Amino acid sequence: MRRSAQRGDLFAAFAEFAASALPERLQEALLERTLADHVSGHVSRDSTAIPTGERPKPNPVNPLAVQRKRARPRKREVREKEPRRLERRSAMSLEEMLKDLPQACDGGGKHNSKGYQESWTGYELHIDALDGSVPVSCLLTSASPHDSPAAIPLAKLTTGRG
Repeated sequence: MRRSAQRGDLFAAFAEFAASALPERLQEALLERTLADHVSGHVSRDSTAIPTGERPKPNPVNPLAVQRKRARPRKREVREKEPRRLERRSAMSLEEMLKDLPQACDGGGKHNSKGYQESWTGYELHIDALDGSVPVSCLLTSASPHDSPAAIPLAKLTTGRG
């Protein structure tokens, strides 16, 4: 009983620390101080896997996918296509783009440098670094989506800071 109370206090402390956004504010202040007169040549963007011991959240069932007919449409039948995530992004703000990215624990996979498939359960950390050394902005998403959906919001975050 005592151990669970300690865990609850620990989770509450971490939640309060995350809500304060102290690391983000410290990083912004450090970037302003150290890179004020620096002209950056390029931004490197990459992601890395963060495996965890959590169980992945079950994927919600899309009701449109269940009701959709699989056959070719009839002559005058018009089927509306739901716009893809990339198409919806043109009208979204940065906050909406960040909310649109999946955040729950999930399974993911990539091909490594030797061509072998690697898979993990957890999250993925997307990082933008100036000139390959100074991390400017980062996003944490679930492991399942490709790197490209996180690229646009990450680029907007970097533009604001770099």
